[in-house]
Amino acid sequence: MRRGIGLLIIIPLASFALIGLSSSEYKVGIGDVLNVRIWEHEELGGTVTVGPDGTITLPPPIGTIQVDGLTPGEIAGRVKSILSQYLRGELQVIVQVTQFNSKAVYIFGEVASPGRKSAVKPPSLLELIAMAGGLTANADPTDIRVIPADGSGMRRVDLSKFFETGDESLIPQLNAGDIVYVPPKKAETAAGAEAGTTGERPPAAEEAKPEPVTIYVMGRVLKPGAYQFEKVPTLPEVISMAGGVPEGYLLRRVRVVKRNESITVDMKRFMETGDASLLPELSSGDIVYVPEEGAIERMKKRSISVIGAVNSPGSFTVEGEINLIDAIAMAGGLSQEADPTRVTVTRETPDFIQSQEFDLTKMKEVPVIKPGDKIFVPRRGEVGRTVREIFGVLRDILFIYSTYLIITR
Repeated sequence: MRRGIGLLIIIPLASFALIGLSSSEYKVGIGDVLNVRIWEHEELGGTVTVGPDGTITLPPPIGTIQVDGLTPGEIAGRVKSILSQYLRGELQVIVQVTQFNSKAVYIFGEVASPGRKSAVKPPSLLELIAMAGGLTANADPTDIRVIPADGSGMRRVDLSKFFETGDESLIPQLNAGDIVYVPPKKAETAAGAEAGTTGERPPAAEEAKPEPVTIYVMGRVLKPGAYQFEKVPTLPEVISMAGGVPEGYLLRRVRVVKRNESITVDMKRFMETGDASLLPELSSGDIVYVPEEGAIERMKKRSISVIGAVNSPGSFTVEGEINLIDAIAMAGGLSQEADPTRVTVTRETPDFIQSQEFDLTKMKEVPVIKPGDKIFVPRRGEVGRTVREIFGVLRDILFIYSTYLIITR
């Protein structure tokens, strides 16, 4: 088990009070995960991720809402304002931030607990090290590397100078998506020390083993962490050592973060062609990041939602495709106040949200409903909304969301 250096673990608790501000004061950002609960109308809420355009999308009639820069309370107010046009009585809406991804930073190397660290605001370098349990006994505090998410160039930090002088200007404030790497101490063998004094190479040096190659693997692999190799591995070997990639994750944009640069690798093309020239040469200390394919793929379920003017609104498990009439029947059929001429079916794709309105009284063919579809039946006399107003346009969440969290180029 890795032990952290006490000097860096004992950081004033005030630092953590700053990081741990009340989530009610937190301003939501891109990549954050929200849980929206609507009392007695649970089918209208759910867990959603803030997309790259700063919006979330909830089932109709709520649709797409701009939330970037709002507090959870302000988001709840917007949801209530929309629902008040459709639902009677007092509405109770609760919005909670379950993952503070928009402010997440990453730390790897010689710390007790490496990985992604989330907080309501990006921490300073010292705060991040404390969140990671402190430095290990093998850490080199004189050469800590900060890799900014904005691609502005790596910065080296000598923590020993800070502890000698107390000069806080030496400690950088981190930004969302930054990566911090704490290298190990440089190897100093007794054999080398003897060679420096006598000029002779002792026999023990002949048997000394080379330093292992350490590669850090993060993102959507089955077993993220630090891996050591006797010789320099290839990128496929590293990903394989980390357990491989689960189904539904993006291999076209694997990132290799090196000492002074970041390289994007199309692993899918390599697997299709076997062209080894597509693979960068790795070196000890490199970070390999496998991004997530996207929020939409992650949220797909084997269910449909039927809400609005039906007798038993809610979510229903389906095996494969069914038709629209059967879907409404699963929800107990249309209620007396239902308007069958304006039934809306919403379908999410990786690139956008598609919505289509049907008149049940004039259908020649019954539409097919697929798992993940949402059906909204309005009441007679309700003021309708255009498809653009309800759902908006959802840009490419697949890549932008996952890579935003690490390095934006």
